[in-house]
Amino acid sequence: MELLPEIEDALMAYLSGGRQKITAPTVFLAAKPPIRPITTGIVYRVVSKHMHKAGIEPGERKHGGHSLRMTLASELVSEEVPHDVVRKILGHVDPDAVKHYVKFDIESLRKCAIETPPIKGKLGKLLGTVAGGV
Repeated sequence: MELLPEIEDALMAYLSGGRQKITAPTVFLAAKPPIRPITTGIVYRVVSKHMHKAGIEPGERKHGGHSLRMTLASELVSEEVPHDVVRKILGHVDPDAVKHYVKFDIESLRKCAIETPPIKGKLGKLLGTVAGGV
């Protein structure tokens, strides 16, 4: 997968100088001893910490690494990236897996709306009276 130049540069800097010199099959390692591959718990704590610092209070909503995936998927879909491409970016094999991450925003739904015909007859008169019309 092609990376943005800034991300590629940061990743190469990490791999060539910032990553601990141990043999591990994973790319990202914990920064503090014991040096080991990062876990989902570490990702959760880091994301939660920085959300709190930024003044974002998730309340009962999911937060952590999963929320980043959800945001990425939602943004890609709102930019009309095909679902199959989103699925591949997220690393899923199942074509239906992306449905879990994607929530349509109101602006996307407005594109699908059809104009309703004017209301006539008794209901139209009733609604006009209730709304302050005729």
